[in-house]
Amino acid sequence: MPVRSTPTDDAAASPSCTDARCRRPSGALPDRLLDVNETAELFGVAPATIYDWAYQRKLPVVKPSGPRGPLRFRLSKMLKQIDQWERPPLRPLREKVDGRGRAGGGEQP
Repeated sequence: MPVRSTPTDDAAASPSCTDARCRRPSGALPDRLLDVNETAELFGVAPATIYDWAYQRKLPVVKPSGPRGPLRFRLSKMLKQIDQWERPPLRPLREKVDGRGRAGGGEQP
């Protein structure tokens, strides 16, 4: 019996596919939905923090079962959120050197 491919497999293989969802870079992980515990582990925070951030709308949420359903978070959106929250390192502070060659340069008595 031949194995049937899914419609998304056919669309991804089709050269006429122009939808962004059917074009995936080779080797890329498929986008999937994370539950609260997986998202908390990804961010390194407690699940209660994820619920708080979702309630405050700091994180985009998917609710597959309607408004009172469980919270799910799209992996690609969470990785983008981490990139947005990332801050560059601080530039090194210039050392203040007082007249005696010591760092600090405080007022002299």
